[in-house]
Amino acid sequence: MRGFTRPPIICTHCGAKIHAGFGASSAPDYDPANDVHASWSEPPSRMEACPRCQSSVDTSSAYPVLPDFPPSFEALKGFYADFTPQWESSRDSFEVRIQESLKTIQLEDFVAGLNRDPGLRWFKQRMFYRSTTAFHRALQLFLGFLTLDGHCYRTWSQVTAYYSRFYFVQAFLNLCGSTCLNVPIAPKGNAAAVLYFDGKNIRHIRVDKLPKAFHRGSHELWWSVMEAMKTPEYPVEHLSFILSRLVFSPEQRNRINYSFEYLSGGFNELDWFDSGPDQMLNHFMPRPRMDEDITDIDRFFEGVNPEDADEGNFYGDEAQILWCSLIGYLQFVKSLGFSQGFLKTETILALCELHIGAEYPNIIQGIARSVHAVLQDDFNLESFLEHYQSSPNPEPLTSRWRLRRGEIFPKSRLN
Repeated sequence: MRGFTRPPIICTHCGAKIHAGFGASSAPDYDPANDVHASWSEPPSRMEACPRCQSSVDTSSAYPVLPDFPPSFEALKGFYADFTPQWESSRDSFEVRIQESLKTIQLEDFVAGLNRDPGLRWFKQRMFYRSTTAFHRALQLFLGFLTLDGHCYRTWSQVTAYYSRFYFVQAFLNLCGSTCLNVPIAPKGNAAAVLYFDGKNIRHIRVDKLPKAFHRGSHELWWSVMEAMKTPEYPVEHLSFILSRLVFSPEQRNRINYSFEYLSGGFNELDWFDSGPDQMLNHFMPRPRMDEDITDIDRFFEGVNPEDADEGNFYGDEAQILWCSLIGYLQFVKSLGFSQGFLKTETILALCELHIGAEYPNIIQGIARSVHAVLQDDFNLESFLEHYQSSPNPEPLTSRWRLRRGEIFPKSRLN
């Protein structure tokens, strides 16, 4: 939310100018006699009670809303009821296929085809493939955040964290049967629209027809569609938090990545370079990330005197915040109830070992426990944990594999 402002919501009953989220009192035209702050959820529901007169107010002037969106959990389970994702040796592309199709037909005709077989089966396959691809990008960027944070690349770790969240947003929306489309169609320009499953059919709204509350940039549109989900009743922990702009928003990314403003711009850790190394490091106070298990609050404080354990250290930890999104995505996939082989504990841990195995053995064990508890696949968790607990500096299990001629072989097969 940092650096993000919304227009006030006007109560038609009492005339109050209602500010939601953060930053209301800092607005240049803030009037304490008439401006009020709402303690609604973020984002709020379509209809909320005015904090001054309790009349119902429509929040869609400031918050994105799509008609008949999001689909209910029951509708999504029905959507995937007969679905088994297929591995493709040469993976198809949703965007490329649409781009090719729109050379000869209109977008309306293309979407109509998605509501009939075999178009609907193709759409489910494409959305799930795109979703799991985005998830693994989000996961790798999360691991990159840990690495950069451990080496005190403070600002760049924040930018990496933002991209982890950005790909999570795409992964979650794709899993719900929705996506943002923006493909060039020569010579007519771009086909830009939001496609989404409304619980019964696939429908679309062109970007230029979206309500004013939607931000239309290449990144911001995804975040707007995410906010349009509100907080659906899906079996995912911390859903209202992970479907909000409260952390790692596009505005924060732009500020810390591009601003040269002293103290409030980007790369704050370098703001005192002109005063010599001692002053720079004294102000920066670099603290490399510790190997604390951010996947579980009890394991996070393991070995700490309860009187010294501040829960704020856990809930405010940026790695824990990112992990909420990743594990929430896996919970959602599992709850939909169809069989799939795209998300595996062993694959997730192989990536973790490759990127952070030498630096964060406690975090890797926490990831292993959390992921396996959700996916409940045939991964041998006990053996994995035993390997990491048998030595203070265990060799990553994935180092037993080598790359040769484009294929992966067990170490025993290599000379």
